[in-house]
Amino acid sequence: MKVSLVRLPFTTESKLFPPFGLVNLASYLEERGYEVGICDLQTRHSFGEVLESQVVGFTCFSSQLSHVKAYINYLRQHGLKHSKIMVGGPCVTAHPEKTREILGDVELVVGDGECWIRNEDRKFYDFKNHLIPSWNLIDYRRYVRTTGLAVETSRGCPFNCVFCSAHVISGRKWRPRAVDDVISEIKYLKRKYHCRTFYFTDDNATVNPDRWTELMRQIIEADLNLNLYIPEGIQAHHLDFETLQLMKQAGFKHFFIGAESGVQRVLDAVIDKGGLTVEQTQKVVEICRKLKLQVSCFFIIGMPGETLEEARQTVKFAQKMRESGAYSCMVRNALPILGTRLCRQCLENSYLTVPEKALCDYNLLHSGKHFISTPEWSPQQIEELVGKAQKQDSQHILFHKKQHLLTHGVVNLIRQPKETLRRLRQLTKKSI
Repeated sequence: MKVSLVRLPFTTESKLFPPFGLVNLASYLEERGYEVGICDLQTRHSFGEVLESQVVGFTCFSSQLSHVKAYINYLRQHGLKHSKIMVGGPCVTAHPEKTREILGDVELVVGDGECWIRNEDRKFYDFKNHLIPSWNLIDYRRYVRTTGLAVETSRGCPFNCVFCSAHVISGRKWRPRAVDDVISEIKYLKRKYHCRTFYFTDDNATVNPDRWTELMRQIIEADLNLNLYIPEGIQAHHLDFETLQLMKQAGFKHFFIGAESGVQRVLDAVIDKGGLTVEQTQKVVEICRKLKLQVSCFFIIGMPGETLEEARQTVKFAQKMRESGAYSCMVRNALPILGTRLCRQCLENSYLTVPEKALCDYNLLHSGKHFISTPEWSPQQIEELVGKAQKQDSQHILFHKKQHLLTHGVVNLIRQPKETLRRLRQLTKKSI
């Protein structure tokens, strides 16, 4: 039986990462004897082989649901009337009922796709027995040259942050892989695909600090010469000097921490950040500056229970972290994502400024508008603070890029004189 797995194109460069979920699922399908193809429409435009498949599976985010529906209609009009069409992804798991309202009569894959492949009657599967993803089914060279390849060392997050949807999509139970298994996969991917750059896709990679440090030690001992990244936030209170030093030695170039707020009361009473303190965030940033390890911070403002002055204090704290050595401090407005405690609070207190069904619209939620209004502040006040923080962050990143170019200026001018001068002119224009 032939199965085609499809990823639709994104419209923003920030999403130019490999279709990790699909290459992951493909390995499980191949193990069971299926003929599998991946149609990554982010990097190609051919859709023909999908028409010859008995099963077609789409992965998507909320922003792509209307596009998925259009593609499904196209397939059914061109000979796939009797083939099975399936749709999975974060939006399906987070709100399957609302997804079905949009897509109509298709089979939805809720939870881990491996459970569906194994015909298991549960939402999340045992992550210990993990297969190496089938990267050979996509244009992996493109990603090796840009973002690198993804490695997943665990799934799920046991924490209870008010705004987070990770527990809806991946579950509250933290499911780690054995360290030896992760190391074996990295070695294999490096050897087979000539890749040295990897990023970890875990919901929360450092839930068990001892396991994380052991993983770092084994990477160091294996002398793999890697470039490592974590684009998702990890817990600052699980990072001490020894751990950060090991991460540096293992090859980490940049990672994010979930700082969330610059106000302790908000961390404890509003977000429920699992014991994180403002001082711990500051300490991690300072240690990373000393180690010359690039760290960035995520912050969230505009939550019920937070005052306008506390939101202002978070923006000020973010600026302080930049001055203390953070590469970037991304301040965003809180999004009332379906299934989160934040969303329930907004619904119960009539704080939403849009109908509940609008929360399925990813493009709307990420438009920069704030859709929560409380007696403490207006949406416009939160939007203004976010805009101010984003401007500060952009200026800070430009400063970093200029410093990097100047620091390596002589070498860059000798090796790539035209390109170096072009980048300097671009940075100068952006800063004016």
